[in-house]
Amino acid sequence: MEIVKEKSTLYESLMMFLTANQFHLLKAIAEEGVVSQPQSRSFSAKHNLPSASSIKKSLDFLTDKELVYRTPDGYIIYDRFLGIWIQRL
Repeated sequence: MEIVKEKSTLYESLMMFLTANQFHLLKAIAEEGVVSQPQSRSFSAKHNLPSASSIKKSLDFLTDKELVYRTPDGYIIYDRFLGIWIQRL
C-alpha cells in the first residue's frame, strides 16, 4: 500500500520511543487484529509477552498515546495503516 510506504519513516520514528514490552504488545495486537483479553495467559503465551501486570502497564501507555483503542469487541490498533506496517515487520 502506498500510504503505508509513505508513513514508514514516521512509524519507524514512533517505534523508537516505545519500550520493548510496549512494542511487542503493539505487534501482537496488530497480528491479531482485535484482542478481547490482552492480559490472558493464552494471549501472552502465544505472543511471548511478559506478565499480566506488565501488559496492563504497556496497554495503558499505548491507549493513552492513542496507538491502541478499546472497542466493544476488544483492543485494536488505532491507525489501520500502522497496524499493516507493524504486521510486515
